[in-house]
Amino acid sequence: MQIDASIFSYKGSIYKYGGYGFWSHRDFMTRFDIETKEWEFVPFWNSDNYPKGRQEAIVKVIGDNLYVLGGYVLEHKNPMVSYITNDVWRFNLVEGIWTKLGTIKNLSEKLLELHRIDFNEHILFDNVYDDILMVIDLEKNSVKSYKRTSFTRKIFNQASAHYNMFFHKEKFYGFFKKDNDIDEMNLVNRDSDEIFGKFLSEDEFYAQNINFSAWIAIILTPLVLVFLGFIFKNQRIKNRKMIFRKGYLYFKNEKIEMEPICLLVLNHIIASKEQVYSRNIIEWIDKPQLDYSHKTRLVKDVLYKINYKIKSVIKLDHDPIQVNKSKFDKRLKVYSLDKTLFANY
Repeated sequence: MQIDASIFSYKGSIYKYGGYGFWSHRDFMTRFDIETKEWEFVPFWNSDNYPKGRQEAIVKVIGDNLYVLGGYVLEHKNPMVSYITNDVWRFNLVEGIWTKLGTIKNLSEKLLELHRIDFNEHILFDNVYDDILMVIDLEKNSVKSYKRTSFTRKIFNQASAHYNMFFHKEKFYGFFKKDNDIDEMNLVNRDSDEIFGKFLSEDEFYAQNINFSAWIAIILTPLVLVFLGFIFKNQRIKNRKMIFRKGYLYFKNEKIEMEPICLLVLNHIIASKEQVYSRNIIEWIDKPQLDYSHKTRLVKDVLYKINYKIKSVIKLDHDPIQVNKSKFDKRLKVYSLDKTLFANY
């Protein structure tokens, strides 16, 4: 069921990820239970996203994380055909969560052909195509390139799937055939300075996935904060202003008690787009039975009550309705209102 699965160990147990069987690839991993002598399923139900099933993927355990690189994936509509994938995934073996990290930038199709060695927390690839050694740091997403030494070339040229080089206790070990006429392999070890040549370069190993949701959140957050600040500021300003609602005047959501005639005049003054004269207010009051002098006194009384009420409610030190002489006729009085005291004006 898991032919050519990627095998690794974690905390004393043997694991297999992926593999091929019955014209399909496995997209899960199993763990060998020493007590039951059976392969048990490793759950990953906490993952919303997980890699396609595959075989011969490159795997590396670092801490509690399993890194999965590439592998062979079957065509969905034709399982007789496979192709090499270049994605990079991380699986947390404690929480059971898959995370896609990105896609391999270079040599993704050739990595599966290269000799590789577990090198502490890294993976060492012998890149015979470019005559370099590549040290992959999956946690830092970096690949460092070094020239190969003459010994490195010899040891890897003789290496095979059964006699690959390995790293143990700060030394590199390899099987070396000294005499081609003798059917014998010798195990030799070397220090790092005999393996690595001149340092050449450092680059990203995989192109990281763009998390569009995160970027959208980053971009929108300041805009949302500005918008909320604008709304909050407007609300604060609005709370310091009076507002007409259903024919009554309110301040901080409390009704201001005012005579109907005062409300009528105030509403007309607020709505007026032109200069307001005494005759206008007399028309709004609409008391034809009164003589002109009585009407004039009534205008003064109404304006006084409006000014007094507003000044006392919002603690204003000046009259909201001011009286001035007309620019066109000095004999006429013009009334102006500080409309900034009212919301929506």
